[in-house]
Amino acid sequence: MHSLTINRRELLAAITTAVNVLPSKTTIPLLEFALFEVEREFLTVKATDNELSMITTVPCEADGKFVFVVPATRLKQVLSLATDDTVKISVDKTVLHIECGGKSKMPTVDPSEYRAIEPADLSQCWQVPFGQFKTAFSLCSASVDQTATRYALAGVLLDVFNSALCATDSKRLAIFDLSLGSVNGPERPRKVNLTTVITTKFGKCLTSLDGDVIDLVVESSRVVARVGQTELQSPLIQGHFPDWTKVVPSANNATATVLAGHLANLIRRAAVFTAEETIGVKFDFGTESLCLKSTASGKGDGEYSMPISIQGEPVSAELNPAYTLDYLTRLAPETSVEVRLIDGDSPLLFLSEGVRYVQMPLAQLNV
Repeated sequence: MHSLTINRRELLAAITTAVNVLPSKTTIPLLEFALFEVEREFLTVKATDNELSMITTVPCEADGKFVFVVPATRLKQVLSLATDDTVKISVDKTVLHIECGGKSKMPTVDPSEYRAIEPADLSQCWQVPFGQFKTAFSLCSASVDQTATRYALAGVLLDVFNSALCATDSKRLAIFDLSLGSVNGPERPRKVNLTTVITTKFGKCLTSLDGDVIDLVVESSRVVARVGQTELQSPLIQGHFPDWTKVVPSANNATATVLAGHLANLIRRAAVFTAEETIGVKFDFGTESLCLKSTASGKGDGEYSMPISIQGEPVSAELNPAYTLDYLTRLAPETSVEVRLIDGDSPLLFLSEGVRYVQMPLAQLNV
């Protein structure tokens, strides 16, 4: 029998990442399990859903080298409910014994049946601040088309050429500029690559981690990311993402400046008087104020105004308020937002520091 001693919180964090990677429902029993490889001073946890894979390392004290495979979710539940700081794990041929303020045991399976997951070479990689990527993914994931039959629209474009994350559902387009740096020489592509589309599951698992920087390797068919001691590997989504550079308006007839929190509050009030058949809110950008008007048949109507600074001609456009709030609520309330307008039938461009958000008016969506 082999044994190891390990910090409960550190092991729980590793297993939580494994559970996030594994499928929530599966007809393949082995995809409910995680693989644990033990050296004398380190425990490596591996998990996969047969597409997205993870590897993470946790320090431990062990009596030798051994491997075991157990159900990840059940082990997470055992450790989550325990209160001791230290866990002792012992393994015989078919049973895992856990001591942590009590005793538990669970069956293991043959490690040779588990899919091999090997660490990637990240000696040459891109680096991006973790917090920046997390904020960028939060904004972009709201704009992903979850029902897309065109696969690329179901993911987020990692645009290395323009150092940006982008997502669209054909009704709005989110672009977040990244501070993307090169480590040991990966060369920036000579033009935008519209096939480097990451899955939302990869992005969610990545941003659930904690660290200062993300190391990224983007290959022709997969993306690899490392945060601290945790590595994620995922295939890219098949298909081509739309050329977003041709969608962002390059001209405008009016420019208004507002605070994100003030505008979001005004939109929430106007959205009270919308319904499925009258989902739109009319935005009247006047010379000195912005007036929002909404009507819900049989329920009433609302009209709310706020002073704004505007340059150019007055413009009116009807927008889906939920889409505008998806953008504004992911900004700090005190963030200054510039709104660029052409006319009521053309896309509106919202600008804040490092973020561009294009929203189509309902007049275009109903065509």
